[in-house]
Amino acid sequence: MVALHRGMGAMDDVDDGAGADDTAAALHEQMNARHAAGDLAGALAVAEQLLAESRQRLGPQHPDALSLAVAIANWRQHLGDLAAAAEELGRLLPLLESELGADHVDTVSARHMLASYAGPGTDPLAALITWIQLFAVEQRVFGAEHETTLGARHNVAIWRRHLGDVVGAVDEMAQVAAYRWRVLGEAHPDTLVSRLASATWRGDAGDTGAALADLIALVPLLGNAFGYEDEQTLSARYLCALWGQDLESRELEVVADWAVLVDDEIRALGVDHPLTVAAQTALAARRAEWEASLDEGGCPAEQRSAVEDLMERVIVMKRETADRSREFGDESLPVLRARYDLARALWSGNQYTGAAIATDRLLDDCLRIVGDQHELTVATRALQAPAKHRAPANPADTRSQTGA
Repeated sequence: MVALHRGMGAMDDVDDGAGADDTAAALHEQMNARHAAGDLAGALAVAEQLLAESRQRLGPQHPDALSLAVAIANWRQHLGDLAAAAEELGRLLPLLESELGADHVDTVSARHMLASYAGPGTDPLAALITWIQLFAVEQRVFGAEHETTLGARHNVAIWRRHLGDVVGAVDEMAQVAAYRWRVLGEAHPDTLVSRLASATWRGDAGDTGAALADLIALVPLLGNAFGYEDEQTLSARYLCALWGQDLESRELEVVADWAVLVDDEIRALGVDHPLTVAAQTALAARRAEWEASLDEGGCPAEQRSAVEDLMERVIVMKRETADRSREFGDESLPVLRARYDLARALWSGNQYTGAAIATDRLLDDCLRIVGDQHELTVATRALQAPAKHRAPANPADTRSQTGA
């Protein structure tokens, strides 16, 4: 969404005018109060009343009435009424351009919002041209690093990819992500959306190693910002599982990761959602491969039973880790302890590669979060020792564990 200078982010900046009557003043106060309380739908209803009053008192061409109308359209977008917002913006734009000028912040913001409404019949080339033009205008009006300008550049990257310019789109989105990180912060939703797109596209283009590393770091940030059952978070987890499943000697963990993900997707998105269906297909295939490997290895019945029991324990432990993350936060002691228990179970079950990866990552996080002398850090360091003689792992793999 575009960040308006007036009307959207700070509706309380809209001025009724020095001669506003009591009714307008009361509506303005009520609108601001509902907006401050997070009641966007309630604020919108009051804003529509205020707009009608402002147009009658000041005239439909008054800058305050126009600014309020732009803000109302933006609020409609936030509430999901995209068609109504686009229709209103289409009517407003000629008036904004004639009364306020093409480079006025309200005019440019309205153009940005209208361009954001891309229906199924949108021409990709026309959309790209529109966003390139908006990006140029917004650099002049708002500045190159303003969040609205960066939003336009984000859309330039999207439409470049729609037109098949994969390399250019990946580079463009990576630059947007870097700017947003610096301007808005690492955990800002806009930063995360651009980082997710950049990592996804990089992986789609074949650089799955770098994409996987980015996505592993993104999953907890997406969970904190949007929720652990949000489609964007689940999509990042799906790609982690997909691009991390070819790590050697981690077949059991791969199946467990898919099983946990499928359960979460069914609960959050439903059994028929495309992301759920894709994960279910991957789970079935990986489980079949894993069971076939046990058959081909001539695994004795008793040993096979132990391995199958370990699989179920690992699934339960990964679910427990995810539940604790949602309840206490990713960097909490309950989560670190759950991760320790999982790493220990993997060592005990002779899953040396996965155990080494899990232990190395846990030790890094313990050192950063609780310090070198904490009992959990000491225990993890002791747990790490077997990795040196039992499972000499590729150092590149120690940063490539799939997100559960």
